[in-house]
Amino acid sequence: MTDHDRPELKLTEQEKQDLESALQTYTYSCGSPIFPDDHSLAQKVFVRVQISCDSPIELLYYTSKKAGNIPICYWCGANNDFVTVPQNLQENFKLVYPLCSSCNENGKTFYKRLENKVNSRKKQKVNHVD
Repeated sequence: MTDHDRPELKLTEQEKQDLESALQTYTYSCGSPIFPDDHSLAQKVFVRVQISCDSPIELLYYTSKKAGNIPICYWCGANNDFVTVPQNLQENFKLVYPLCSSCNENGKTFYKRLENKVNSRKKQKVNHVD
């Protein structure tokens, strides 16, 4: 059974309408709940409140197969003016996330994951002197 088949993870049509109404009614800011604790959807729909406007983009954005996800800076969400990923990072990591020029100028660096494993027993030429 996939997550999409689990009824407790699906919103009913009424819940979808309630959510849409709540999103239009309540003012949301980074790091706060979507709606009050006593709202009917408070236990079904939530956001991670530890996130702030200074938090980097969640990795789920990049791993999502959702159509329309465009490349955005890992640190600020900008969608243009990217720094070119250096060749050594491309070779050493499976994932290197986008970095915009502005964040780079402000001291941010490429966020990278999944370092490529290199065979620790590299074949070395040994010169024997007799």
